[in-house]
Amino acid sequence: MSRTPSSPNYDAFLEARGNLGTDGVQLAVVDRSPFQKTLIELCGTERLHFDFLEMPEVVDELLEALACKQDEAYRIVAEFPAEVVWMVDNVTGDITEPRMFEKHCVPFYNRQARLLHDAGKLLAVHFDGRMRPLKDLIACVGPTAVAVGEIDQGCGLSGQHLPGGDVIEAMPVAGLEQDRDDHQGATGGTLQNAW
Repeated sequence: MSRTPSSPNYDAFLEARGNLGTDGVQLAVVDRSPFQKTLIELCGTERLHFDFLEMPEVVDELLEALACKQDEAYRIVAEFPAEVVWMVDNVTGDITEPRMFEKHCVPFYNRQARLLHDAGKLLAVHFDGRMRPLKDLIACVGPTAVAVGEIDQGCGLSGQHLPGGDVIEAMPVAGLEQDRDDHQGATGGTLQNAW
């Protein structure tokens, strides 16, 4: 993995942005966080939790290797001509439990959000499902990360302020195709600090 090169794909991004024109915001899409990638794509829920119990040092080594590659990719994305970077992490609190989320996801989100914020970009992390167990931890993510996706009603996240001043709101994915004004209206101003 350490020998796999990371390189930007400006041509595809610029072509997509040209096709979109003024009809929306072109997102730079990045891979899942190391923990969610391992959970969803590489191991599965049961296998990952057994591996954490039986060989935690191997899991930690894998997560660290993935994080190093992701750090490299985020440094590239920070120079990308996109305003919003979308991490499709698909976090749900009934699978990614709070201790794992706090240890493995929050520091990663914060590191990438700071890097992107310094480059004038917004990190949007896709959460969906049952978020009540994670709501207090999500509020610790910043400085400009926002939660997007389908958030269970009544979880207490809606309208909660993040450290950077942004507000967490549930945002329908279809809303990503709207222009900035419609987008802000649909999200109650969630992205206003990004513009």
